[in-house]
Amino acid sequence: MDHSKPYTLNQYFTYNMLIVLIVSTAWILGKNDHDTIKWWFVVIMPLLLIVRIPDFVKKQYHHFLVEMCYYVNIVSVGCILLDFDIRYVFPFLHGPLMMYSIFAGDAFVPHDLSKTTSFAVHTFGTVVSRRLYWTSDTADILSHDDLTYYSFTHYLLWGAVIYLCWIIPYSCYLLTYKGTSLTMIRHTLKIKDSESISTFRKLKYLFSHAVSTFCTLSFGIVLMHVWQLDYIMVFIQLLSGLIQGGWHYYSQGHRLNFYKIMTQYMISEKRQKID
Repeated sequence: MDHSKPYTLNQYFTYNMLIVLIVSTAWILGKNDHDTIKWWFVVIMPLLLIVRIPDFVKKQYHHFLVEMCYYVNIVSVGCILLDFDIRYVFPFLHGPLMMYSIFAGDAFVPHDLSKTTSFAVHTFGTVVSRRLYWTSDTADILSHDDLTYYSFTHYLLWGAVIYLCWIIPYSCYLLTYKGTSLTMIRHTLKIKDSESISTFRKLKYLFSHAVSTFCTLSFGIVLMHVWQLDYIMVFIQLLSGLIQGGWHYYSQGHRLNFYKIMTQYMISEKRQKID
């Protein structure tokens, strides 16, 4: 009989803590008491961000703490705490953060605090803002009839202001940093630690980041006007995290690449037609 312990005591506590948080969140969202939901988000989200700090410092991932997803969550916490109009952060939560969660392959892995926290950082705000926004008793809910040129540009301009407050100091940091520690640009472009990054390459990365952000931000604005589509996308985001989590166990830690699977499927379909 094998008496070996594949998991540690830390993973045991991580599993129980995450399950309690998920069950509690589902219960609170189901109760639909907006004051409780707001305070739950305001308390839990900062705790999740704080938990990341020692883990990232230990793994030398500390540069990731200045990425946009953390900035958006901090802004969202302030917005909800001070009872500001949630429509100004909604497109970020349901745009860039949601799309990143899906395409980057965020996974819900109960025993892995780091992976599940990454999933929560990109998903928790989406789930909470969906409930706060679409079940609001106020007249601030938008419909597809309100999706006009004025409404779209209004929220896109405000999104640009919020984005500029982050991208300007972030650009200064990225352009001046000469170290070899892992950063998002190295992670995204698969650049080795020994390889230097030219200023042109950094500018190209910043430009592509801005373009992708505004494209996904535009999609988030559309979702803010069409509740049916938004519900579908939130469901896809949650389902993606569960599928990725299951694949993590099945493949022993690998990530399911939806884009690669679709590409391979399309190539095989073309070959069958040619044959």
